Amino acid sequence: MLTAVANNKLARCMRDVIVFPTTGNRPHSNEMAGSDLDGDQYWVYWGNELKVTKCVEPLSYQGAEKASAPMINHEIIIQHIVESFSAGIMTGVIANAHSVVADKHPEHSLADDCKKLAELFSLAVDSPKTGKFIDKAQIAPYRHKYCSAYPTFLRKYEQNSYESSEILGILYRKALDIWTKNATTIQIKRPCFETKTPVTLKDIDKEFEKWLKQDTWKEVSKTNDQPGLINSSNTT
Repeated sequence: MLTAVANNKLARCMRDVIVFPTTGNRPHSNEMAGSDLDGDQYWVYWGNELKVTKCVEPLSYQGAEKASAPMINHEIIIQHIVESFSAGIMTGVIANAHSVVADKHPEHSLADDCKKLAELFSLAVDSPKTGKFIDKAQIAPYRHKYCSAYPTFLRKYEQNSYESSEILGILYRKALDIWTKNATTIQIKRPCFETKTPVTLKDIDKEFEKWLKQDTWKEVSKTNDQPGLINSSNTT
């Protein structure tokens, strides 16, 4: 659990951004989910209803050693491309298995099996960069042990399913109930792109030039009197 704070000295020039400290033995971004700041998204919660009563040690997320070859040829390149496409499928398989284990195991996500799957997932995400690909045989024991049926919130309609009594199952059924009751009144509006004025490179250059002159944030500061480093619930 980390606490976000607002720095009033930065409020006038920085908005919708999270600033991580550079001190400590390990980056906070890595502690949260093995993040390496390559486009990962973070969410800040400002409410009081969600309570974290127990803090746990973050996983190590030890990266795999990058694969190497004495000579790169067409066969190696093709094999790497094929395995990289397969890695995307493997991350989904691992994530589903992790969800089932966390739902069924008495220790939930703190179970050793969940921790092992989390480590495999981290390796699978980085496998196109490291060349260390996860084999299905490594996931098979967990699927055989836990995945005879899937919780309904995973929406595995082609598989055996069950109603989960845990928090994800409860939230899923509540959301589904609300959607079902309001399905006839919900309308999805598609954007009408034809009526919008196309944006040209000249317009973008003008906006960028304006930003460089610091006119943009000065105009915003006139209309926004509430200081705060983070004022968005979903921040990248």
